[in-house]
Amino acid sequence: FEDIVNSADKWRKEVDEVADSTVSIRKVEELMNMGESFPFDFSAKLRLLKDKRLLAKQWVDKVKASLVRGSTRHPRRGESAVEEIPEKPKFDDLKQIVSEGEQFMADDNTAASSAERAQSKEMNRVVSIVEAAEEWQSKLRETVSGSDADTANAIIELTSLLSEAENMPIVMDEVHVLNAHLKILEWGMRVKNAIASKTGKSLTFKESKEFVKECWAADVG
Repeated sequence: FEDIVNSADKWRKEVDEVADSTVSIRKVEELMNMGESFPFDFSAKLRLLKDKRLLAKQWVDKVKASLVRGSTRHPRRGESAVEEIPEKPKFDDLKQIVSEGEQFMADDNTAASSAERAQSKEMNRVVSIVEAAEEWQSKLRETVSGSDADTANAIIELTSLLSEAENMPIVMDEVHVLNAHLKILEWGMRVKNAIASKTGKSLTFKESKEFVKECWAADVG
């Protein structure tokens, strides 16, 4: 009986450590099974473990949903072959998932179960998407803050970045800002070219009016 008491005491201490530390889902379930086998009332400790397991499972569901979101399927027989519009996950949501996942993933993947390895693979996919998005954001900042940010070359680079972002499986607020910024730069470049073509002369009132009209039509102003 003394051995059982000692094991239970060790278990209690381990649960307290787990409550505020990073452990895998498998470890939480192992502690739950062990706690339920003791002939003592550990309901409070077991409830703590169950809550931690629930959070972990909810996180796993978030990961799966973020990867499934936007996917399309082939229509079944009798269904119309209308392609679904992909609904991409948001950058902030994926970044939050990565942050939450750090407390649920097994440290030693070689000892992980097949389910944990699958979760780790899904997690790695989410991490790679987030990292690619952060790299894109960094390139955007460098291009926009450059000394030649309003030149034709900058417009080409920003257009390329916009195309790259639109093909990424993630939604970033910066894309909407970039789209508007490009409209401003392209409009400004057209105005500059028009003025340059006048060889020292000013734009006529009609031409200026057309540019203003174009500005409002493009929602630049």
